[in-house]
Amino acid sequence: DLDSDETILENGVFEDFMNDQKDVSLYLSSNFITGNRRLMSELSNLPYDLSDNTIMAFLDFQDGKIELKAQVAYNDELKKLQEENPVMGKEINEALLKYISAESIAVAGMSLNLENYLKLMDESNRNQNEYSRLNNMLEEMDIKTVLKKLDGSVIASYNGMEQRQVEVMSWYDEEPYFITKTVPNFSVVVGIKDQTYFKEKMAGILDSNMTMEDGLQVLKGDGLEMYLSYNKMSMMLSTSKKDALNHQRGAGAKKSLVGTDIADSMKDYPVFMSMEMNSKNVTQQLGSSNLRQIESSLKSWDKMMDRIEYKQDRDNNMALTLYMKNDDKNSLAQLIGFAEQIYSDNVLR
Repeated sequence: DLDSDETILENGVFEDFMNDQKDVSLYLSSNFITGNRRLMSELSNLPYDLSDNTIMAFLDFQDGKIELKAQVAYNDELKKLQEENPVMGKEINEALLKYISAESIAVAGMSLNLENYLKLMDESNRNQNEYSRLNNMLEEMDIKTVLKKLDGSVIASYNGMEQRQVEVMSWYDEEPYFITKTVPNFSVVVGIKDQTYFKEKMAGILDSNMTMEDGLQVLKGDGLEMYLSYNKMSMMLSTSKKDALNHQRGAGAKKSLVGTDIADSMKDYPVFMSMEMNSKNVTQQLGSSNLRQIESSLKSWDKMMDRIEYKQDRDNNMALTLYMKNDDKNSLAQLIGFAEQIYSDNVLR
Protein backbone atom coordinates (compact mmCIF):
# COMPACT_ATOMS: atom_id res chain seq x y z
CA ASP A 1 0.00 0.00 0.00
CA LEU A 2 1.06 3.59 -0.66
CA ASP A 3 1.67 6.01 2.17
CA SER A 4 -1.02 8.68 2.45
CA ASP A 5 1.27 11.37 1.00
CA GLU A 6 2.00 9.19 -2.09
CA THR A 7 -1.57 8.69 -3.31
CA ILE A 8 -3.15 10.61 -6.15
CA LEU A 9 -5.45 12.28 -3.62
CA GLU A 10 -2.46 14.37 -2.55
CA ASN A 11 -1.97 15.63 -6.11
CA GLY A 12 -3.14 19.25 -6.31
CA VAL A 13 -4.00 18.96 -10.00
CA PHE A 14 -6.14 15.88 -9.33
CA GLU A 15 -7.87 17.74 -6.50
CA ASP A 16 -8.77 20.52 -8.95
CA PHE A 17 -10.03 17.86 -11.37
CA MET A 18 -12.30 16.34 -8.74
CA ASN A 19 -13.73 19.76 -7.89
CA ASP A 20 -14.41 20.58 -11.55
CA GLN A 21 -16.11 17.32 -12.59
CA LYS A 22 -18.95 17.50 -15.13
CA ASP A 23 -21.29 14.90 -16.69
CA VAL A 24 -18.30 13.04 -18.14
CA SER A 25 -14.76 13.67 -16.90
CA LEU A 26 -11.37 12.27 -17.90
CA TYR A 27 -8.01 12.56 -16.12
CA LEU A 28 -4.85 11.36 -17.92
CA SER A 29 -1.24 11.66 -16.74
CA SER A 30 1.76 11.45 -19.07
CA ASN A 31 3.40 9.18 -16.49
CA PHE A 32 1.82 6.20 -18.27
CA ILE A 33 4.68 6.62 -20.77
CA THR A 34 7.23 5.40 -18.22
CA GLY A 35 5.63 1.97 -18.27
CA ASN A 36 6.05 1.63 -22.03
CA ARG A 37 9.67 0.67 -22.77
CA ARG A 38 9.36 1.00 -26.54
CA LEU A 39 7.84 4.46 -26.30
CA MET A 40 10.39 5.54 -23.69
CA SER A 41 13.18 4.42 -26.02
CA GLU A 42 11.79 6.50 -28.89
CA LEU A 43 11.41 9.56 -26.66
CA SER A 44 14.71 9.21 -24.78
CA ASN A 45 16.49 11.84 -26.91
CA LEU A 46 13.86 14.51 -26.46
CA PRO A 47 15.31 17.59 -24.73
CA TYR A 48 12.37 17.89 -22.33
CA ASP A 49 11.02 15.84 -19.45
CA LEU A 50 7.58 14.51 -20.40
CA SER A 51 6.65 13.11 -16.99
CA ASP A 52 4.12 14.67 -14.61
CA ASN A 53 2.05 16.37 -17.31
CA THR A 54 -1.71 16.05 -17.04
CA ILE A 55 -4.62 16.33 -19.47
CA MET A 56 -8.11 16.85 -18.07
CA ALA A 57 -11.27 16.74 -20.20
CA PHE A 58 -14.85 17.60 -19.22
CA LEU A 59 -18.06 16.98 -21.18
CA ASP A 60 -20.99 19.06 -19.94
CA PHE A 61 -24.59 18.80 -21.21
CA GLN A 62 -26.06 22.18 -20.33
CA ASP A 63 -29.34 23.87 -21.25
CA GLY A 64 -28.97 24.96 -24.86
CA LYS A 65 -25.39 23.80 -25.39
CA ILE A 66 -22.93 20.92 -25.13
CA GLU A 67 -19.45 21.87 -24.01
CA LEU A 68 -16.26 19.81 -24.17
CA LYS A 69 -13.35 21.40 -22.34
CA ALA A 70 -9.75 20.22 -22.13
CA GLN A 71 -7.00 21.57 -19.88
CA VAL A 72 -3.29 20.78 -19.81
CA ALA A 73 -1.24 21.03 -16.60
CA TYR A 74 2.47 21.02 -17.44
CA ASN A 75 5.38 19.95 -15.26
CA ASP A 76 7.68 22.68 -13.94
CA GLU A 77 10.19 22.39 -16.81
CA LEU A 78 7.62 22.67 -19.62
CA LYS A 79 5.69 25.34 -17.75
CA LYS A 80 8.83 27.47 -17.49
CA LEU A 81 9.59 26.86 -21.17
CA GLN A 82 6.08 27.92 -22.13
CA GLU A 83 6.26 31.06 -20.00
CA GLU A 84 9.64 32.06 -21.45
CA ASN A 85 8.64 31.35 -25.08
CA PRO A 86 4.84 31.66 -25.36
CA VAL A 87 3.96 30.45 -28.86
CA MET A 88 0.27 31.26 -28.29
CA GLY A 89 0.95 34.69 -26.85
CA LYS A 90 0.29 36.90 -29.88
CA GLU A 91 -2.93 38.72 -30.83
CA ILE A 92 -4.50 38.30 -34.26
CA ASN A 93 -3.50 40.82 -36.94
CA GLU A 94 -6.71 42.87 -37.06
CA ALA A 95 -5.85 44.17 -40.54
CA LEU A 96 -6.81 40.74 -41.93
CA LEU A 97 -10.37 40.86 -40.58
CA LYS A 98 -11.66 43.21 -43.28
CA TYR A 99 -10.99 40.70 -46.08
CA ILE A 100 -13.30 38.01 -44.67
CA SER A 101 -17.08 38.20 -45.02
CA ALA A 102 -19.13 38.20 -41.82
CA GLU A 103 -21.75 36.17 -43.72
CA SER A 104 -19.42 33.18 -44.16
CA ILE A 105 -20.74 29.77 -43.12
CA ALA A 106 -17.54 29.00 -41.24
CA VAL A 107 -14.54 31.08 -40.16
CA ALA A 108 -11.34 30.18 -38.38
CA GLY A 109 -8.46 32.27 -37.09
CA MET A 110 -5.06 31.50 -35.62
CA SER A 111 -2.27 33.69 -34.33
CA LEU A 112 1.13 32.33 -33.30
CA ASN A 113 4.33 33.96 -32.07
CA LEU A 114 6.58 32.53 -34.76
CA GLU A 115 9.75 34.05 -33.28
CA ASN A 116 9.25 32.00 -30.13
CA TYR A 117 8.34 28.96 -32.21
CA LEU A 118 11.65 29.26 -34.08
CA LYS A 119 13.51 29.47 -30.76
CA LEU A 120 11.89 26.24 -29.66
CA MET A 121 12.78 24.62 -33.00
CA ASP A 122 16.42 25.64 -32.64
CA GLU A 123 16.57 24.43 -29.04
CA SER A 124 15.01 21.12 -30.01
CA ASN A 125 17.38 20.61 -32.96
CA ARG A 126 20.43 21.30 -30.79
CA ASN A 127 19.40 18.52 -28.45
CA GLN A 128 18.34 15.94 -31.01
CA ASN A 129 21.23 14.81 -33.18
CA GLU A 130 19.28 11.88 -34.55
CA TYR A 131 16.73 14.31 -35.97
CA SER A 132 19.39 16.16 -37.99
CA ARG A 133 17.96 14.55 -41.14
CA LEU A 134 14.64 16.27 -40.52
CA ASN A 135 16.43 19.53 -39.75
CA ASN A 136 18.38 19.27 -43.01
CA MET A 137 15.13 18.76 -44.91
CA LEU A 138 13.64 21.87 -43.29
CA GLU A 139 16.76 23.81 -44.23
CA GLU A 140 16.46 22.68 -47.85
CA MET A 141 12.83 23.82 -47.94
CA ASP A 142 13.88 27.13 -46.39
CA ILE A 143 11.10 26.72 -43.80
CA LYS A 144 12.79 28.96 -41.23
CA THR A 145 13.05 31.85 -43.69
CA VAL A 146 9.39 31.38 -44.62
CA LEU A 147 8.35 31.53 -40.96
CA LYS A 148 10.45 34.66 -40.37
CA LYS A 149 8.62 36.43 -43.19
CA LEU A 150 5.14 35.52 -41.87
CA ASP A 151 3.56 37.61 -39.12
CA GLY A 152 1.88 34.58 -37.51
CA SER A 153 -1.77 35.41 -38.24
CA VAL A 154 -4.10 33.52 -40.57
CA ILE A 155 -7.88 33.72 -41.09
CA ALA A 156 -9.91 31.34 -43.26
CA SER A 157 -13.53 31.30 -44.37
CA TYR A 158 -15.83 28.76 -46.00
CA ASN A 159 -18.85 29.97 -47.97
CA GLY A 160 -20.47 26.72 -49.06
CA MET A 161 -20.46 24.78 -52.31
CA GLU A 162 -21.35 26.23 -55.70
CA GLN A 163 -21.97 25.01 -59.25
CA ARG A 164 -19.35 26.03 -61.81
CA GLN A 165 -18.86 25.41 -65.51
CA VAL A 166 -15.50 23.69 -65.93
CA GLU A 167 -13.56 23.38 -69.16
CA VAL A 168 -12.34 19.82 -69.79
CA MET A 169 -9.98 18.59 -72.49
CA SER A 170 -11.13 15.43 -74.25
CA TRP A 171 -8.62 12.60 -74.67
CA TYR A 172 -9.99 11.75 -78.14
CA ASP A 173 -10.80 15.25 -79.45
CA GLU A 174 -8.75 18.43 -79.57
CA GLU A 175 -11.78 20.57 -78.76
CA PRO A 176 -12.50 21.15 -75.02
CA TYR A 177 -15.98 20.80 -73.59
CA PHE A 178 -17.69 22.02 -70.43
CA ILE A 179 -19.16 20.14 -67.49
CA THR A 180 -20.84 21.33 -64.29
CA LYS A 181 -18.99 20.60 -61.06
CA THR A 182 -19.77 21.35 -57.42
CA VAL A 183 -16.75 23.04 -55.86
CA PRO A 184 -16.06 24.69 -52.49
CA ASN A 185 -16.02 28.47 -52.10
CA PHE A 186 -13.34 29.53 -49.61
CA SER A 187 -10.71 32.15 -48.81
CA VAL A 188 -7.55 32.10 -46.69
CA VAL A 189 -5.72 35.30 -45.69
CA VAL A 190 -2.21 35.11 -44.23
CA GLY A 191 -0.29 37.99 -42.64
CA ILE A 192 3.12 38.56 -44.28
CA LYS A 193 6.10 40.89 -43.91
CA ASP A 194 7.52 40.66 -47.45
CA GLN A 195 5.16 40.34 -50.41
CA THR A 196 7.94 40.22 -53.01
CA TYR A 197 9.49 37.20 -51.30
CA PHE A 198 6.21 35.26 -51.29
CA LYS A 199 5.34 36.19 -54.89
CA GLU A 200 8.66 34.77 -56.06
CA LYS A 201 8.49 31.81 -53.67
CA MET A 202 5.03 30.74 -54.80
CA ALA A 203 5.89 31.25 -58.48
CA GLY A 204 8.89 28.94 -58.02
CA ILE A 205 6.88 26.28 -56.20
CA LEU A 206 3.90 26.28 -58.56
CA ASP A 207 5.90 26.79 -61.77
CA SER A 208 4.05 25.20 -64.72
CA ASN A 209 0.81 24.77 -62.74
CA MET A 210 0.36 28.54 -62.46
CA THR A 211 -0.87 31.19 -64.89
CA MET A 212 -1.28 34.95 -64.51
CA GLU A 213 -4.60 36.75 -64.83
CA ASP A 214 -5.19 40.45 -64.01
CA GLY A 215 -2.11 40.46 -61.80
CA LEU A 216 -3.24 37.38 -59.89
CA GLN A 217 -1.45 34.05 -59.72
CA VAL A 218 -4.01 31.45 -60.85
CA LEU A 219 -4.04 27.75 -60.03
CA LYS A 220 -6.35 25.40 -61.93
CA GLY A 221 -7.01 21.74 -61.28
CA ASP A 222 -9.92 19.29 -61.15
CA GLY A 223 -12.48 22.00 -61.79
CA LEU A 224 -11.20 24.26 -59.03
CA GLU A 225 -9.77 27.70 -59.81
CA MET A 226 -7.83 29.40 -57.03
CA TYR A 227 -6.41 32.90 -57.08
CA LEU A 228 -3.35 34.14 -55.18
CA SER A 229 -3.20 37.86 -54.45
CA TYR A 230 -0.80 40.02 -52.43
CA ASN A 231 -0.67 43.40 -50.73
CA LYS A 232 1.76 44.95 -48.25
CA MET A 233 0.28 43.25 -45.18
CA SER A 234 -1.04 39.91 -46.42
CA MET A 235 -1.56 37.33 -49.13
CA MET A 236 -4.85 35.64 -50.01
CA LEU A 237 -5.75 32.31 -51.58
CA SER A 238 -9.37 32.38 -52.74
CA THR A 239 -11.72 30.59 -55.12
CA SER A 240 -13.35 33.97 -55.74
CA LYS A 241 -11.56 36.13 -58.31
CA LYS A 242 -13.55 39.14 -57.14
CA ASP A 243 -12.41 38.72 -53.55
CA ALA A 244 -8.80 38.22 -54.65
CA LEU A 245 -8.85 41.39 -56.77
CA ASN A 246 -10.38 43.38 -53.90
CA HIS A 247 -7.68 42.07 -51.57
CA GLN A 248 -4.97 43.02 -54.08
CA ARG A 249 -6.30 46.59 -54.07
CA GLY A 250 -6.58 46.63 -50.27
CA ALA A 251 -10.38 46.74 -50.42
CA GLY A 252 -12.28 44.70 -47.82
CA ALA A 253 -15.43 42.61 -47.99
CA LYS A 254 -18.74 44.49 -48.29
CA LYS A 255 -19.75 43.25 -44.83
CA SER A 256 -16.56 42.12 -43.11
CA LEU A 257 -15.67 40.58 -39.74
CA VAL A 258 -14.53 43.97 -38.42
CA GLY A 259 -16.54 44.92 -35.33
CA THR A 260 -18.31 41.54 -35.02
CA ASP A 261 -18.47 39.16 -32.05
CA ILE A 262 -16.30 36.74 -34.02
CA ALA A 263 -13.63 39.42 -34.39
CA ASP A 264 -13.67 39.99 -30.62
CA SER A 265 -13.27 36.24 -30.04
CA MET A 266 -10.31 36.10 -32.42
CA LYS A 267 -8.66 38.90 -30.45
CA ASP A 268 -9.19 37.04 -27.17
CA TYR A 269 -8.24 33.54 -28.37
CA PRO A 270 -5.17 32.72 -30.51
CA VAL A 271 -7.11 29.80 -32.01
CA PHE A 272 -10.81 30.24 -32.80
CA MET A 273 -13.34 28.60 -35.14
CA SER A 274 -17.07 29.11 -35.64
CA MET A 275 -19.42 27.30 -38.05
CA GLU A 276 -23.16 27.49 -38.64
CA MET A 277 -24.85 24.12 -38.23
CA ASN A 278 -27.53 24.53 -40.91
CA SER A 279 -28.12 21.19 -42.66
CA LYS A 280 -27.75 22.82 -46.08
CA ASN A 281 -24.08 23.41 -45.34
CA VAL A 282 -23.38 19.68 -45.13
CA THR A 283 -25.86 18.26 -47.68
CA GLN A 284 -25.14 20.35 -50.78
CA GLN A 285 -23.55 17.44 -52.62
CA LEU A 286 -26.36 14.97 -51.93
CA GLY A 287 -28.82 14.23 -54.71
CA SER A 288 -32.42 15.45 -54.43
CA SER A 289 -33.73 11.88 -54.03
CA ASN A 290 -31.43 11.32 -51.04
CA LEU A 291 -32.52 14.61 -49.48
CA ARG A 292 -36.21 13.72 -49.81
CA GLN A 293 -35.62 10.54 -47.82
CA ILE A 294 -34.25 12.48 -44.84
CA GLU A 295 -36.16 15.74 -45.32
CA SER A 296 -38.07 15.44 -42.03
CA SER A 297 -34.86 14.75 -40.08
CA LEU A 298 -33.12 17.74 -41.69
CA LYS A 299 -35.97 20.06 -40.70
CA SER A 300 -35.71 18.84 -37.11
CA TRP A 301 -31.94 19.33 -37.20
CA ASP A 302 -32.31 22.94 -38.39
CA LYS A 303 -34.85 23.69 -35.66
CA MET A 304 -32.44 22.36 -33.04
CA MET A 305 -28.88 23.30 -34.07
CA ASP A 306 -27.35 26.77 -34.12
CA ARG A 307 -23.54 26.73 -34.43
CA ILE A 308 -20.37 25.06 -33.22
CA GLU A 309 -17.35 26.92 -31.83
CA TYR A 310 -13.80 25.95 -30.90
CA LYS A 311 -11.46 28.20 -28.94
CA GLN A 312 -8.03 27.82 -27.39
CA ASP A 313 -6.55 30.36 -25.01
CA ARG A 314 -2.94 31.39 -24.42
CA ASP A 315 -2.54 28.74 -21.70
CA ASN A 316 -3.60 25.98 -24.13
CA ASN A 317 -6.99 25.47 -22.49
CA MET A 318 -9.44 24.30 -25.16
CA ALA A 319 -13.23 24.37 -25.46
CA LEU A 320 -15.49 22.90 -28.15
CA THR A 321 -19.09 24.10 -27.80
CA LEU A 322 -22.19 23.06 -29.74
CA TYR A 323 -24.93 25.70 -29.40
CA MET A 324 -28.61 24.88 -29.80
CA LYS A 325 -31.47 27.22 -30.61
CA ASN A 326 -33.55 26.20 -27.59
CA ASP A 327 -31.77 27.63 -24.53
CA ASP A 328 -34.44 26.39 -22.09
CA LYS A 329 -34.09 22.62 -22.61
CA ASN A 330 -31.22 20.33 -21.65
CA SER A 331 -29.01 19.58 -24.66
CA LEU A 332 -28.83 15.83 -23.99
CA ALA A 333 -32.63 15.63 -23.85
CA GLN A 334 -32.78 17.46 -27.18
CA LEU A 335 -30.34 15.00 -28.78
CA ILE A 336 -32.32 12.03 -27.48
CA GLY A 337 -35.52 13.52 -28.87
CA PHE A 338 -33.83 14.07 -32.24
CA ALA A 339 -32.57 10.45 -32.33
CA GLU A 340 -36.05 9.17 -31.49
CA GLN A 341 -37.56 11.17 -34.34
CA ILE A 342 -34.98 9.85 -36.83
CA TYR A 343 -35.80 6.31 -35.71
CA SER A 344 -39.51 6.98 -36.07
CA ASP A 345 -39.22 8.62 -39.49
CA ASN A 346 -36.76 6.19 -41.07
CA VAL A 347 -37.19 2.83 -39.31
CA LEU A 348 -40.77 2.60 -38.08
CA ARG A 349 -42.29 4.20 -41.20
